[in-house]
Amino acid sequence: MNGWPDELQRLRALDPRRRGFGALEHAYALRPPLGEDGVSAVERKYGVRLPEPYRTFVRDVGSGGAGPGFGLFPPDVRGEDEIGDDIGTSDLPLLATPFDAGAAFGLTVEDADEDDDEAVERTLADYCDARWTAGAMYLNHYGCALRALIVVTGPLAGRIIFDRRTELGGIVPFDGTQARIYHDDDAPTADAPYSFEAWYER
Repeated sequence: MNGWPDELQRLRALDPRRRGFGALEHAYALRPPLGEDGVSAVERKYGVRLPEPYRTFVRDVGSGGAGPGFGLFPPDVRGEDEIGDDIGTSDLPLLATPFDAGAAFGLTVEDADEDDDEAVERTLADYCDARWTAGAMYLNHYGCALRALIVVTGPLAGRIIFDRRTELGGIVPFDGTQARIYHDDDAPTADAPYSFEAWYER
């Protein structure tokens, strides 16, 4: 983890025109770390403890900026605060609620009468509701409101999950399949779940 700033410096030198995916947004630079006082303030505000090694990262390395996709969100913002929309965003006051993997991973769009506009709106509103990501916090976006989250509360704390609701793909564990598509063509395709460190390094 301590080597990540050096790696970002290397990437910045290799890509001075910022042509890499997302580089125009984050410029291979991290926001200042929060320090212990800053991390503790976030945790007190929402009644949680951030999972390791994410906690150590935002405390000692950086609180946002360079990272997968268009870069890391700071830990104390909702997803739409960073990209200006509210499709599938987390509700930070729900962070203390345990993430319900059984409900979230089985999420589908219920059929609605296409001629009934109100029914369609209700169906989509329920599908995009923030309760499905209660206990998790958005880390980044890959464009088109496709986003990764880290589970903060519950048995899966520390695991990375993937919100594909804008393409009607539901919410799924982030594993090798997503890593090969969104991070690295050479990523192993194993179904093993990703931690923050594996997700960030990949």
